[in-house]
Amino acid sequence: MSAAQAKRAVIWRRVRRACYVAAAAGVIIPTIVFIYGYLFWEAPDEQKLLNMKQPITITYADDSPLATVSSDGSREVVRDLNDVSKPLRDATISAEDASFYTNPGFDFQGIARSVFFMFTGSGVGGGSTITQQFIKLDLELNKSDPDYVRKVKEIVLAFKITNERSKDDILLSYLNTAYYGRGANGITAAANAYFGKKPSEINPAEAAVLAGMVQRPKGNDPREDMEQATTRFNYVLDQMVRNGFLPQSERAPLTTPPETRGQSDWRIDRRLTPDQFKIKDQVLRELEEAGYDEDTLAREGYKIKTTIDPKAQKAAVDAVTSQAENTLPDNIKTSLVAVEPKTGEVKAYYGGGGDVGGYDWAVAPTEPGSSFKPFTVLAGLHKGLGIGEFYDGSSPQEIAGTEFANAPGVACDIPNRCGIREAMTKSVNTVFVNLAARVGPPAVAEAAHTAGIPEEYKSGGGSTKTLQNSNGVTQSGIALGMYPVKPIDMANSYATLANQGKSHVPHMVKEIAPREGSPIKIHNEPAKNLYDESDSEAAKLAYNTIASMFDVADHSKRGLEGGRPVMSKTGTHQYLDTKDNATAWMIGATPQLSTAVSMLASENGRNVPLEDNSGVSFYGGKYPAMVWQQFMNNYHKGLKVEQFKKTDTIGQFEDIPLPPPPTSSEPPTSSMPPTTEPSESESEDPTATRTRPGHGDDCGGFFEPPCESSSSEPDQPGDVAPTRGGWGG
Repeated sequence: MSAAQAKRAVIWRRVRRACYVAAAAGVIIPTIVFIYGYLFWEAPDEQKLLNMKQPITITYADDSPLATVSSDGSREVVRDLNDVSKPLRDATISAEDASFYTNPGFDFQGIARSVFFMFTGSGVGGGSTITQQFIKLDLELNKSDPDYVRKVKEIVLAFKITNERSKDDILLSYLNTAYYGRGANGITAAANAYFGKKPSEINPAEAAVLAGMVQRPKGNDPREDMEQATTRFNYVLDQMVRNGFLPQSERAPLTTPPETRGQSDWRIDRRLTPDQFKIKDQVLRELEEAGYDEDTLAREGYKIKTTIDPKAQKAAVDAVTSQAENTLPDNIKTSLVAVEPKTGEVKAYYGGGGDVGGYDWAVAPTEPGSSFKPFTVLAGLHKGLGIGEFYDGSSPQEIAGTEFANAPGVACDIPNRCGIREAMTKSVNTVFVNLAARVGPPAVAEAAHTAGIPEEYKSGGGSTKTLQNSNGVTQSGIALGMYPVKPIDMANSYATLANQGKSHVPHMVKEIAPREGSPIKIHNEPAKNLYDESDSEAAKLAYNTIASMFDVADHSKRGLEGGRPVMSKTGTHQYLDTKDNATAWMIGATPQLSTAVSMLASENGRNVPLEDNSGVSFYGGKYPAMVWQQFMNNYHKGLKVEQFKKTDTIGQFEDIPLPPPPTSSEPPTSSMPPTTEPSESESEDPTATRTRPGHGDDCGGFFEPPCESSSSEPDQPGDVAPTRGGWGG
């Protein structure tokens, strides 16, 4: 043998020995770990897991108690597997572990898939049997161990518990401890939460829903995402057929999940006020979206500190009820949301009162009417069109193929030459439709989205794109608030403007803290600038938009005490094709707080015209503005008067008056378009300020103070936006 051959032989001998050692270690070490774990690791038992649940404490921002969420109502357990309907048992096995009754507690193919996913990052899960999932519920396995250690423990303990207990016993423990969403721990609570039934009464369709919930308790809920829920529902039913649990003839007609109860209907805490209940629900929803479902919160006994200021909350309730008690009927649903511009924190939240557990109107999308007009201005500014430009504000007129009109009695001083400021203050519809047509309706939608209006809403188990019709088209009527949005989002979008063009995610959770450990901040998202522009450009866009709204509150006689500067806009939406109103809004902000107040009327689940106790329809400038003014004045008591930070202007910022009329018969030299000729009955100079009935001629112009309302309770009829192009335009 040559020297080279001898050297190669030595190398290969070492390689073979290393392989033998590695192979032996691959068998011996796992065997030792398996034996050690089997002897010394303690498998969880059902009662231990049930006892780990602790009450969840929710507090106001000052740590005073707001609500307690207890798991007591969901601890009722099933003592006999026969008290669970056969379809429910079969659906659970089909969805989670088809080989449950034959495997040793774990599944080799499932483990291989899980290992592959873990090391490649190409998927999630795929390896847990029902037995392993029961073991996973023991927090000690999840708290600090790395994924691979947890998986080893799952396998060892699954094998151990399979040898110590019957399969029926293990399945029963799993059903009693699994989390099904909606705060329902265990199958008894789940059957009640979703269908108001006992586990023994669940049919195959209902069983497919419940069995599908464990995988993704929020995502598979039909009330959250019907599309995903339907996919999971059909998967479970197909698995039942594949495993011989359900005849194809019975499966065929089942295509969509059966209707479920409202998400909170099964456990209403009558100790809470209606607004506290709605805040609690929104807090839990917010945390679930952040990855902390109610099951996780209960296992660690978390304390949740909200952003809600108790004084501000009381001021909100007082402002709403003071109007409702004497002037508004019970069918008026008022919502109020107040957002701190600098942080996105919700300081006050009133979702409509009513009964505990009732509908939350603060997250109900409704048409905002003219309170949406500032986004039309923002869209124009983004294209360089300043607020000193003039537009045709005459009425009626055809714009983009549709006839639009101003509300009766609303007109600019010079109708066909109306500035943005005057149009915003008086709520002249046709000016903003013309501006929207000029920049393009999609640009208005883009402006609203960049300010904080989401691009889609989830509701009824599905999702809907915002600010467009069912065909995906955004029409010019967007300038008048024809597309539904949520009060909380309108408050937050105005907060973006008040915060120099920086938007935050509106939120109610300040931080959460486990029984042991440091507080955890949930919202650390960086602020986003309007259109992702630089700080200075975003601030410029925001200030120029704000400047168009400075006179609205005073014009409606809803300014704030002490001359505090405020930007605001009223809004009203027309009821179908009638002269009644459907919704009324007031939204306004200081640098310290942005508040949206919305009112609509609802009876027996359907919207009806807005009317006060005397049967008179009203606008955003009346009761919503009165609630807004009272709340904002109370909130700002003792706070420093802050000014909106001025920036550079965009485009034509100042209103340029027409030149004086010619003094001779020579034609005017102005390059401005000619004004309309006065009729025979109108001999006044068309460039002069027009007077309104009952007022002198020294008010209501571009630079003059607003004209006083002839009523003791001023309203704002000009802010009506119609369902279709019509008188309310």
